[in-house]
Amino acid sequence: MAGIGFRIQRLLNKESLSSTAQGYLYGVLVAAGPLLILVFTLACLTGLSSDHISKDKLQILRVIIIYVYFIALILTGVLQFTVTRFVADLLYSNKQEKVLSSVYSILIATLCIAGIIGSIFFPLALGKGNTALAYRATALLMTVSGTWMLMNFITATRRYHTISAAFVIGGAISLISAYFLGKSYSLIGYLEGYLIGQFIVFIVLLMVINKSFTLIETFNNEIFSHIKGNTRLFLIGLFLNFSIWIDKILLWSSSYGHKTAEGFWTYDSYDNCTFLALLSVIPSMAYFLIRVETGFYIKYRYYYQTLTNKGSYTDVEEAKEGLTKELFSSFGKLVIIQGIITLFCIIYCNEIMQFFKLSPLQWSLFRVSLMGSMLLIFMQLLLTIMLYFELQKEVLYLSGFYLFTNGIFTYITIKMGYKYLGFGFTVAAFLTLLLGTFIIRKKLKDLLFQTYTNMPLFSNSKV
Repeated sequence: MAGIGFRIQRLLNKESLSSTAQGYLYGVLVAAGPLLILVFTLACLTGLSSDHISKDKLQILRVIIIYVYFIALILTGVLQFTVTRFVADLLYSNKQEKVLSSVYSILIATLCIAGIIGSIFFPLALGKGNTALAYRATALLMTVSGTWMLMNFITATRRYHTISAAFVIGGAISLISAYFLGKSYSLIGYLEGYLIGQFIVFIVLLMVINKSFTLIETFNNEIFSHIKGNTRLFLIGLFLNFSIWIDKILLWSSSYGHKTAEGFWTYDSYDNCTFLALLSVIPSMAYFLIRVETGFYIKYRYYYQTLTNKGSYTDVEEAKEGLTKELFSSFGKLVIIQGIITLFCIIYCNEIMQFFKLSPLQWSLFRVSLMGSMLLIFMQLLLTIMLYFELQKEVLYLSGFYLFTNGIFTYITIKMGYKYLGFGFTVAAFLTLLLGTFIIRKKLKDLLFQTYTNMPLFSNSKV
């Protein structure tokens, strides 16, 4: 992501108000475009469709889309780190000609798996009388899964203008087509309209990748060998993405959850608060993309260049100190920015809840979810930085720790009662972040020793 971050950062360097606004807007869309489309479209449809569809059918629409994203994120999330690493290796080795064939290989596999899962799951959940709805839900699952998989490649193109435009236009088309088709065809029309907009996003992103890389061969099976040979990255993706949903799964299956007429388990009060709280961390995702990761990457690259160029001990030590200082300084600014945003949302919680027409009973849950979302994004961004230093084993343990603690603490809070809901994933995120901070501080302290012992930089030199 640092590559596209450098491109967007050029706008910020112009130091004008309009350029700064454009830069952070692009950052928001690139970092969280799919999430914004999801929440924005559902929020608008909820307000606009009350005269054309019953509350029960609108709930079914929301639940279908939530389940689509749940399955798609698990499916593509397990491959996120392995695929991203594979693309980075290709670009570093100047093998750009293999990128497009790798896209086709993993994309076809993703679409096939998503199609199989959707064609089994949705007919069972929706029942025999909703075959047409199940087909559209399956098509949406394939489209969303394909889009998320393309996001692993799209940042290598650095075409942030087109990527941002795709999300904005796709979101608008999803809303408009869903609204007009829903007026005529009710629930199926709403889902089909939403699907049209998402499919346009998918096609545009695929076209961008096609124009950015040359196709030498149709398929590249090396990507599957890479996935098979990187078990740790695969498990990290699985644990991290599943841990984001484990608290919701436990709530859905508890006494708080309820089953819709079409067979989906859900708990609207918790889902609405947690998804809405996630919107508050989007500015941090954009800031990390534009400022933190790019600034850190410059120091990171300089440190390893100093080593490979056989710089003096003083030069290497200064490069390490500069890297450490940049990392903690930029993360400190990130914490301040997100802390202010979260505090603002907590203070104006009542007004936000009233705007989204949520029950006063959910207000305390929303406040807890805001804190949990802030800690969660800090934890995830910290793990991203740790992967730069090849701390795969440590990140695997931390992601597994978060999955375990989120599940355990959520189960405990369910037993404790409604007013404790949300504390499970909040406490789990805090403990994981605390442990991760301790580990990376220790690793950075011993970075020079770790680098010399783990990297064969001077294997050809004579001792």
